[in-house]
Amino acid sequence: EGAGHNSNTDKLEMINSLLEEFFFEYFMRDNLKLFELKSGRGEKLMKNILIISSSPRKKGNSQILCEQFKKGAEAKGHQVKIVRIMEQNIGFCRACDGCMRNGGTCVLKDDMAEILKMFQKADVLVLATPVYFMESVPDEDFY
Repeated sequence: EGAGHNSNTDKLEMINSLLEEFFFEYFMRDNLKLFELKSGRGEKLMKNILIISSSPRKKGNSQILCEQFKKGAEAKGHQVKIVRIMEQNIGFCRACDGCMRNGGTCVLKDDMAEILKMFQKADVLVLATPVYFMESVPDEDFY
């Protein structure tokens, strides 16, 4: 069992390595116009990009995509921030309407306030979630 487990682990690491290499090359290609944002005068524009990942696995395929997207965008001069939802302390909305009385500020003191600030500053929003059995990660449905 031990040798089989190591063999499977080695295979998974090899697959992850190949995926990282593929997506890094894909996002770094010069002809990929996603990162070539220009103003009306032809000047390159730097964008503030927020990536929100809901993958529970730190080394899963969705997270690999997020990391490679970030590398490609940063290589083109953009500022990129990744937020892993699973590492945040976010409470459920209580439908108390406290935010309506507090100028949009939630009564819950959690990490969502900071995420909302990043969201408001972002020029580009990227949402990444794994799909398990044709469903998104359950926790993401609440955000």
